[in-house]
Amino acid sequence: MLNLQNISKSYRGRHGAVQAVDNISLELQQQTVTVLRGPSGCGKTTLLLAAGGLLAPDKGTVSLDGESIYTLSQHSRAKLRAAKIGFVFQQFHLAPYLTVLDNIMVPTLTNSPSLRLNSRQRALNLVERFGLTNRLNHLPDELSTGERQRVALARAMINNPGLILADEPTGNLDEANAHGVLDALAEFAAAGGTVLIVSHDSRAANRYHRTIHMVNGKLTTEE
Repeated sequence: MLNLQNISKSYRGRHGAVQAVDNISLELQQQTVTVLRGPSGCGKTTLLLAAGGLLAPDKGTVSLDGESIYTLSQHSRAKLRAAKIGFVFQQFHLAPYLTVLDNIMVPTLTNSPSLRLNSRQRALNLVERFGLTNRLNHLPDELSTGERQRVALARAMINNPGLILADEPTGNLDEANAHGVLDALAEFAAAGGTVLIVSHDSRAANRYHRTIHMVNGKLTTEE
């Protein structure tokens, strides 16, 4: 499903280059959830962004369903992301002026008319699935942290992507909300999806079958 080969990415800092990702290769299959753990600043989020077509690596290739995504034009890569990848960002990135329902439906705006036909009903189904029915017309600043996280997850799922990339999806959640998010990602994978989670949360590592550790831009151990 997702294949990263010899990915490297560095940033120019005040004191020289910082190697955020150092020659990493990683393959993710369908029906799996992989948790990527490591200390802050070790390159986890950089790797996640590169995997999702949002940050071109300096070296290496990223392939999704056999297609090398960084050989595509910017427009074609954006279309691929919209169709095949769902993102759950650590800070949610919900549009503050849109309601819960409209935020969930944002990724459908670039869909063809035939695909958009069922978008609203699918969004309503996700609203119900994540217990947000009584928040349908609320704005993000009227929601709790757990509710905003569930809106972000519903938005990631609205287009039935094959891949979900989640950055600290349970970091700010209480026990009940965290388990709800982890269960939803497990169900997504069981239905044929692929999930990559960046997380410090031991609940995520204990919940799934594959955990990979990252230190100083390199993958170290796998469980």
